[in-house]
Amino acid sequence: MTPSIKLVCLTVVALLTPCLLNAQEAPSGPKIILKLDDMKHRGGELVAGWQMTLDYLDSKDIPATIGVVCNTLEDAPTAYIDALKQLHATGRYELWNHGWSPTRDTEAGTFEFKGMPYEYQAERFARSQEVARGVLGVEFRRFGAPHNPTDAAPAQI
Repeated sequence: MTPSIKLVCLTVVALLTPCLLNAQEAPSGPKIILKLDDMKHRGGELVAGWQMTLDYLDSKDIPATIGVVCNTLEDAPTAYIDALKQLHATGRYELWNHGWSPTRDTEAGTFEFKGMPYEYQAERFARSQEVARGVLGVEFRRFGAPHNPTDAAPAQI
């Protein structure tokens, strides 16, 4: 595992651990929803940082939501698809639409779901939903734009 992946994973766990512990100690208190994103594979396997995060969440029985970069589902290796299906089947993880591909043009100020024509955004959203249904058998009920910026179009789709 590369040092940058370790750092990201450890940072996420370090930042979330106090919140998660407090949530477990006070089940009647506020609920915390973990919105994790950029699920994808590298060489057909879950990225190591993802596996570490999932192992930690599983060890603490902590649910989370996971944003899937949907172009990674096309022609994806069976091991990756099976891993996502298994996560969904646990009932502890909700998979959601994190866009087709995290494209952005910082000079132009455009992103996949900001500054692009409505038709472009609608097509990418629909394609993401269709591929998820076909490959995973999952209907995404949630959406989070790659890089987070959006304009009015996604709310109209």
